[in-house]
Amino acid sequence: MKFNKQSGQALIGTAIAMVVLAGFAGLAIDMGTPRYQKRFSKRQRTAEPSLARRTLNLHRESRQERRTRRARTVSRTITAALDA
Repeated sequence: MKFNKQSGQALIGTAIAMVVLAGFAGLAIDMGTPRYQKRFSKRQRTAEPSLARRTLNLHRESRQERRTRRARTVSRTITAALDA
C-alpha cells in the first residue's frame, strides 16, 4: 500500500464542508425562529379581540337567560297567587 501526499485532503475537505453545513443549518434556525414568533404573535393579537367578544357575548347570553328565568319565576308566582 502506497500513500501519497494527497491522501488526507478528502477527509479535511469533508470535515470543513460538514462544519459549513452545520453553520448554515444553525443560521436558518436562528433566522426562522423570530419569523415564526412574529407570525404567531400577530395571529394571537388578531384572535384576542374576537375571543373577548365571544366571551362577552356568552356572558350577555347567560345574563339574558337569567333574566328570562327570573321573569318566568315571577310570572308563575303571580299566576299561583291569583289562582289561590
